Amino acid sequence: MESRYNTLVSIIIPVLNEEEGIADQLKYLMAHGKEAEIILVDGGSDDSTVAIAQDFPVKIYSSGKGRAAQMNLGAQKASRDILYFLHADAKPPETFIEDIYSSLLQGFDAGCFKMDFQDGPVLMKLNGFLSKFNMGWTGGGDQSLFLFKSVFEEIGGFDENFTIMEDFDIVDRLKNYGKFQVINNDIKVSTRKYNQNSYLKVQCANILVYNMYRLGYSQEQLTNTYQRMLNDIRH
Repeated sequence: MESRYNTLVSIIIPVLNEEEGIADQLKYLMAHGKEAEIILVDGGSDDSTVAIAQDFPVKIYSSGKGRAAQMNLGAQKASRDILYFLHADAKPPETFIEDIYSSLLQGFDAGCFKMDFQDGPVLMKLNGFLSKFNMGWTGGGDQSLFLFKSVFEEIGGFDENFTIMEDFDIVDRLKNYGKFQVINNDIKVSTRKYNQNSYLKVQCANILVYNMYRLGYSQEQLTNTYQRMLNDIRH
């Protein structure tokens, strides 16, 4: 049967030990992705993530561990003109395909979504509210990222020397390249990192490591600091 859509979007999801939620995520994307191409890039899962994903009409590739390498491989394998990088535990709005099209048709070169945490302390609503502003800290991976594949290739993709903060690095380069939009529609972000730790501990880790990144600390120093402060750091 002929497809109702000719969706130009490739959704790229880096995964590592996501067996608890990957089926739900793929069902959601199939329901609202208007037949977008879905690419999973596994970074060496030792659980059932890949086996579960094989039950869905998605493309699955294996990569070395590290989100930058995983997402670059996914972009290389993508066959559509627009790339959408998404975390396995974040759900974009049901209208995310239309939202992405609208942004790019308005002349933006790239963008992301405003965050809304699925549950957790009231203070997390402040995090979500602040995420709608196109500030220096905008563009963390939880907000997802969309852009034309041609732009991604032109700026050199994700820097695989980054083991952490690779999302902020590429957004910095995109903002220097052209126009970047934060869409005022919510992407639902998991609070599992907060549940494993605490709101205060995660916020302290985020603020400290972000500022260390801006001050030019090495990737090893950033990674060691973050992992020392928090539990359940999967990537």
